[in-house]
Amino acid sequence: MFKDKIHGMLTSETKRIIQKFRDDMHHMLAICDLVLKHDMIALNPEMALGYYISTETLGGKKINVMTDCLTLTIFSDRLWVYGKTDALLSEGIMAEIFLWSQIKNKKATFIPNI
Repeated sequence: MFKDKIHGMLTSETKRIIQKFRDDMHHMLAICDLVLKHDMIALNPEMALGYYISTETLGGKKINVMTDCLTLTIFSDRLWVYGKTDALLSEGIMAEIFLWSQIKNKKATFIPNI
C-alpha cells in the first residue's frame, strides 16, 4: 500500500515523534472526555484551536503559540494540570501555572492519572 511505502521511508526519529503525538492526542481526548463528565469545557489549546492553527498559522513562532495558550488560561475558571507529578513540566505548562496563580490568585489542581 501507498501508506506503508511512505511509512517505510520515514526515519526512526520521525516515527518516534509521530507515535508520541498519537499517544498525546489519545490522552488529550481522554482528558476532554473526563472534563465533559464534570459538566465543564476543556480549554486545551490544541483541542480548542487545532494543532495546525495553533502552530502553522502563527508562523511556527513558539512565543505566539504560547501567547494563545496563556490567553486561554486567563479565560478559565479552573486550571487542571494532568500528568505525573514527579516529571518535569514543560515550559508552557509552567508558564500557565505561574500566570494562573498570579492573575487568578488560585492554585492549579494536579491530576496525576487520566
